[in-house]
Order: sequence, then C-alpha cells, then structure tokens
Amino acid sequence: MNTNAVPAIGWFIIEFRRNAVLLLGARAEVEAARMPRVEDGKPKFDIGKLCSSPLVQSVYAETLRSRLALMVTRTPDRENFHIDDWVFPKGKVIAAIESICGHEPCNMKCRHTRRPSLT
Repeated sequence: MNTNAVPAIGWFIIEFRRNAVLLLGARAEVEAARMPRVEDGKPKFDIGKLCSSPLVQSVYAETLRSRLALMVTRTPDRENFHIDDWVFPKGKVIAAIESICGHEPCNMKCRHTRRPSLT
C-alpha cells in the first residue's frame, strides 16, 4: 500500500461530499468499472478501467498535488549518486518533500526545472 493511499481516500470523501456534481460523475465512472458479482456477493471492479477513468484520475492527481504533503527519504548505496548536476554521497540521507513541487508555478507550466525529482 502506498503511504498516500489512506489520506487520499479521506480527501476523496471530503471532495465528493462537498460537490454533488463531482460525486455523480465519479459514481458513474465507478459504476462503469463494476464487474458482475461473484459467489461471495462482494462488488468487484475492473481496476484497469477504474484507473483510466478521467474524472476519478483527475481528482486523484489533484488530491495528491494539493492536499498531501509527504516526505520521501532515500539513501544512495553507491558513491557519488548523480541526478542532473546534483551529487549525493553514498550513505547520506536524501529527503524530498513532494508537496513543494506541486505548488511551484513553474512546475505547472514548464517542462524543465533545475530541482531534482527524487520520487
């Protein structure tokens, strides 16, 4: 499970409760991904279809961009790990806060930025 899955679900619920039109659209996409019931009676979904649903995916992407602030840490296991012009020594912790990138205006308009993407 992804670290962002549980908080994202919480924000999904909040956003869908606040906007009836959004909720109706999302329900239609989820219903279109529903598969026939099996013996246990529990609903099953076509995950590929659900993941390609435009509204559900746009709400998910915007939730990750605007609502979640997670820190990802990594430790290089080789000497002089390079990302563009950045050099990270072996054994030193690299911390990246993904929410900064999602709120930086250049990242919303430009294709290239000087900051390394570590996620």
